[in-house]
Amino acid sequence: SEEMESIKKSATIDIVNELHQKNISSLSCPCSNAAIPYSNFLSIKPEYHSICSSEYVSPSYIINLLENNDTISLPLSAHYRILSSLCYISHRLIENAKHVFGTRELVTVETLTRSTFDIQTEALISAFISKTSADYRRTLSFIVNSFSVNQLLHLFRS
Repeated sequence: SEEMESIKKSATIDIVNELHQKNISSLSCPCSNAAIPYSNFLSIKPEYHSICSSEYVSPSYIINLLENNDTISLPLSAHYRILSSLCYISHRLIENAKHVFGTRELVTVETLTRSTFDIQTEALISAFISKTSADYRRTLSFIVNSFSVNQLLHLFRS
């Protein structure tokens, strides 16, 4: 069998796809670095619930409610403080997860076709969403259980 060696200084994805279509099975990359941080090729832009960017969870709105000092505003301010805290927790959790995700690396010594690359990145994003959602549910469960324990302790103190 005839072997062909071709050295490309900087192959584009189009060149790699073309070589794969020609059934060249042994494409290799003589790269000095076989790892690239996800943040170099992926960007995650979360969309938060609109309530988390509304005035209702802002400190000034909650303080105004407290200053009203009436029977409706006081309990309402407690609810908005909890809501504000949940928004803050979700934002922090997602930002931390994005940071960790961005520092992880795609490691490969083989050249990837566009379709292989797309499949891998879709799997990475899916895994990120699943893990971040599970982490948030676990955190939320901890918070809810903490409230329950606090209410139970309050009953015993009464």
